[in-house]
Amino acid sequence: MLDRLRRLHPFQTPDAQRLAILFAVVYFAQGMWALPNQTLIITLKERGLSAGQVATFFSFGIIPWLIKPVYGLLSDCVPLFGRRRKSYLLLTSALAAGAGLAMGLAAPHSYWWLVGLITVMGLGLAFTDVLVDALMVIAPLALLCWVLPQTFGWARLWFSTFFATVFVQSIQVLVLQLGWG
Repeated sequence: MLDRLRRLHPFQTPDAQRLAILFAVVYFAQGMWALPNQTLIITLKERGLSAGQVATFFSFGIIPWLIKPVYGLLSDCVPLFGRRRKSYLLLTSALAAGAGLAMGLAAPHSYWWLVGLITVMGLGLAFTDVLVDALMVIAPLALLCWVLPQTFGWARLWFSTFFATVFVQSIQVLVLQLGWG
């Protein structure tokens, strides 16, 4: 009976276990984006904003998530610094982290400045979400590349990009927590 259960376990190899853990970390980090929403609503209302202004604030923050297909087309069709994903990942992550730091560390901002910062953060996180999703789709193919000696270089490139993605996502979560805390 235990043997049958072990055969059903999809993460038997160390590579598959590592990928499962890394994807879990990345998507957990993206889930943290919504964590400070209730605190932010209370803070905005304490500043004297109406419910309509708070709703407008969050409406602008969601716009980058609505145009995610554009990011995929952009990263696939227009390489940045000779790379299709890695350069976009670093650029948009830095953009989101910078907006989070500006929001959390600077003096009180005007309403529209905060709207702009939350939109820039949303843009960075939505773009990295598209890039990580692309990596997740490519992951099984990249694992197959380790099998053949002539494709080892592609596998190494994929794993280095993937680990950079996880690192950047962790930094984003840290910045969000410090900025909203």
